[in-house]
Amino acid sequence: MILENYLLEIQSLVVSLPIRKGDFELAASYPDAHDTEQIKHAVDFLCPVGTEVLAVLSGTITDVVDHFKEYGDMLKFAQKVNYITIQHEDNLFSQYLHLGVRQTKVKIGMNVKQGQVIGTTGLSGYMTAPHLHFHMCVMTDNEKGWKTIPVNFKPHINIVRENYLLEIQIPPILYHSSSKQGLKYLDPAETQSTHLKHLKNYVYASDEKSYSAAFCFEWHSVEGFKYGKEDKTSPNWVLQIPKRFEERLKQKCSLYYVSSKGFKKVYGATTPEFVSKEKVEIIKEERYKSARDCLEKNNVEVVII
Repeated sequence: MILENYLLEIQSLVVSLPIRKGDFELAASYPDAHDTEQIKHAVDFLCPVGTEVLAVLSGTITDVVDHFKEYGDMLKFAQKVNYITIQHEDNLFSQYLHLGVRQTKVKIGMNVKQGQVIGTTGLSGYMTAPHLHFHMCVMTDNEKGWKTIPVNFKPHINIVRENYLLEIQIPPILYHSSSKQGLKYLDPAETQSTHLKHLKNYVYASDEKSYSAAFCFEWHSVEGFKYGKEDKTSPNWVLQIPKRFEERLKQKCSLYYVSSKGFKKVYGATTPEFVSKEKVEIIKEERYKSARDCLEKNNVEVVII
């Protein structure tokens, strides 16, 4: 596996970074999440909303979409993503996804230089945490239209890959709950999570405490909730909650520490989640008097809108 990843790195096309080094927390490439030829070699950069996006090579803008406001963890949002496409030499294209609404700085037909700011990241499309989805692709003659190609970056960065991350995964990880208090086991059929709801009868978990806290009661972005690190200067994540749902903050909730045994990492850094079909033993439970208490004690700022 390590040899395979090494060969992928040294055989890749080298381009400059789409986000300045230091402006993102982690870069990851997950074949299991990017499971088609069109996005197989995509790299996700975990970064706050409002992070500047840079052209990785000089070229011409061929497509700009920046009007979508919707985002969420359901496939129906996949086509509602803001993005920019740049055409380069030798039938080569670069694409930058999950940009902010009206946050692009280029127009179709404009020539851009390598390193030029073309927009900023935001919340749009199929996602649950702020990040930039980036890939390089070439046009093909088949009906699929294009395929991605492996990339490496200059300056060099470490790209976390799904399978390797699974090998070094260390327990415990976290699970959130708004009910089912005092359980000895988490039954996949009884999970209260709405996240990745299209995968029925699974237990979901996260390796990030604030992320679990933000989902400590049932909600979905289509209801008006927004989750993101919108203020770069703040150490906290921000959860915006419509006033009509403020009552949900009063319910009791817990964060459970569970063993990572039997879990598979499904989305990685951008949505740090794990999934299991088996019953999961609880190692420790942290009880909170309310969902608000849980959020605020785990670096999630609550804002009523």
